[in-house]
Amino acid sequence: MSPEIHAAIIAAVTSIIVTLPKFIYDCFQEKKRKNFQEKITDIIQNKEDQRAMMQVGANIVWSARVEWIQNVRNVTSEFITAVNDFVVSGDDTARKQNLELIRAKSNLLILYFGPDKHPDTNIDLFNPTSNVSKNENIVKFIKNICENAPAYFLRQTFIEDYHNNILHCNSCKASSDMYESCNIIDASMSNAEKEKSCTAQINNYLKKIEDLRQENQKFKDNIQDFAEIMRIYLKLEWERAKEWNKESTEIYS
Repeated sequence: MSPEIHAAIIAAVTSIIVTLPKFIYDCFQEKKRKNFQEKITDIIQNKEDQRAMMQVGANIVWSARVEWIQNVRNVTSEFITAVNDFVVSGDDTARKQNLELIRAKSNLLILYFGPDKHPDTNIDLFNPTSNVSKNENIVKFIKNICENAPAYFLRQTFIEDYHNNILHCNSCKASSDMYESCNIIDASMSNAEKEKSCTAQINNYLKKIEDLRQENQKFKDNIQDFAEIMRIYLKLEWERAKEWNKESTEIYS
């Protein structure tokens, strides 16, 4: 072998010996870089997937809350309508049907209101800024309307009876025969005493009629109050739902 070839072989081997470690090192570093990049990509993708899933979850919660508000609004409207229809019922059949509808709608409406975290019986249901601790008080209000509905027409019956009694008293005073046989006055009374007793009885009927009318008016006022209470409550729930949706959108976007 000539010296030139021998020198070339030595140079080639030397070059391989020198460059091989660097080549191996470069390959190792490249593989390490790719692995690291893949891990970073996986982490980013996982974060994106988690963010997407959380956004989906937030959308589901938002949709459920909007549906809840709409359902409560609808059932509230149906409940109030049933009570108003009951008040103007013209016969016993319609009255019984509307009373059953009141009970059904009240039971359904109550199911939408869960227990309060901090129960408080002194809550102002007309508070326009907060719904805290209103749930159980609203349930109590609904039950009160439902339980007092049957008494409305019972009072109406008493009012009619007292009116008839007043008419009878007026007829009695106009008829000497009826006046003498009236069980309210005593035959031994003087005419002045009889007149006083008769007038007192009529005034008593009038007082009872007024008291019963006030009770029935209070019942009807409660219906109007409940409509206002629910208007405020649902408006606050809607505002709270919109605010929550805005915040969740900013977080997950």
